[in-house]
Amino acid sequence: MVRQLIRGIPHGTRRLVTSIILAVCATGSSVGLMALSGWLLSRAAEHPPVLYLLAASVGVRFFGIGRGVFRYAERLVGHDLALRMEGSLRETVYAKLARTTLLGRHQGDLLVRVTADVDAVMDVVVRIVVPFVSSVLVIGLTSVLIAFFSPGAAVILLLTSLIAGIGLPWLGQRLSRRADEAAVPLRGALADEVRQLARCAPDLVAFGADGAQLDRMRATDIRLRDAEARDAWTRGIASAGQMLSSGLAVVGGLLVGGPSVAGGQLLGRDLAILVLTPLALHESLSDLTTAAQTMTRARAALRRVIALLREPPVGKGDRSVPEATGAPQATGTPQTGAPSTRADVPQPAVPSAGGAVAGAGTPPGELVLSNLAAGWPGHGAVIKGVNLRVGPGERVAITGASGVGKTTLAATVMGLIDPIAGTVQSPAAIGYLAQDAHIFA
Repeated sequence: MVRQLIRGIPHGTRRLVTSIILAVCATGSSVGLMALSGWLLSRAAEHPPVLYLLAASVGVRFFGIGRGVFRYAERLVGHDLALRMEGSLRETVYAKLARTTLLGRHQGDLLVRVTADVDAVMDVVVRIVVPFVSSVLVIGLTSVLIAFFSPGAAVILLLTSLIAGIGLPWLGQRLSRRADEAAVPLRGALADEVRQLARCAPDLVAFGADGAQLDRMRATDIRLRDAEARDAWTRGIASAGQMLSSGLAVVGGLLVGGPSVAGGQLLGRDLAILVLTPLALHESLSDLTTAAQTMTRARAALRRVIALLREPPVGKGDRSVPEATGAPQATGTPQTGAPSTRADVPQPAVPSAGGAVAGAGTPPGELVLSNLAAGWPGHGAVIKGVNLRVGPGERVAITGASGVGKTTLAATVMGLIDPIAGTVQSPAAIGYLAQDAHIFA
């Protein structure tokens, strides 16, 4: 999915490469600033002529300014690409929702999928790909630079950097994988529990079910909190390991560089480069454990988005639907100009496959339901055996207690959900005014 989105963005690959190059320049400027500043201070302590320090002073200013400029430019390019990808994916998701039967899905979870889960595509670029690729390149370039001063110190720096930048993030990701993968659907489940509680609070209180609903919400919240705690605990352990690796790199530079200075193979002012460079390099690796854990969550979130995009489209066109065997009939004759009631709504029945029908050959402005069985996707039929013909100017009232299938029938007639059996025929457009309709600006 991510590759397809990048290819779908104008110059997407070029933008990604540019962002990585700018990230390398920004991180490299931080490392260069630390190394050159240490060398400049050591050299200045020898009281040389001022002209000997001018080049290093210019270099310090360049790296100091460049660090901020390169990082700002990297954020602009990287976030521009990520936002374009997110916008493209969001348009695709909304277009899918417009022609997909999803009203039966938990609405809170669906909201999380089309918002927070879609946002994961931004994390892939900004917090995963660019940091990891640029860090690997900077580790290699810095190790090559240190090798000119001390091959032994370069080997120590390379090993500790690979441990801090690759090994520990990988280990942290493995340790928290289950928690990270569980946190994404739990976030959707919690949103759904909160939505149900907020929307149905009066009914829950009236039927004495508010306590049970609160308990379910608390249980989901506890599971999500445990997953977040596991994630934070693992990240803390990995951060401690990264600090230890940084310390080992500094001590290793001293142990290798000290004898070299004493033996005359290394100038004393160059020892600062071997000691201070690991500090700056390892500081840039401190967020990679978080990036590795973000990778797991992003994968889980995008899998949920992909599952949403694979939902079957809502049924359209003139198609035959298997009849529900043994279904009772709910029939009646509508009266012109006066409402009539229909209270004989049957009980739920066993589901069978079906699809919506907008029939050709039906007189203009007429709605015909033939042996219709309706229910929400993934559940049984709520209403069965409905036979109804409504012509122009006629009115029909569908009445019954809450839960007998009035809204389900309306959604089926609208084509928002497919019928389980039977047919819906109407060549005319159908409108729906809900009791809780939303008014948008």
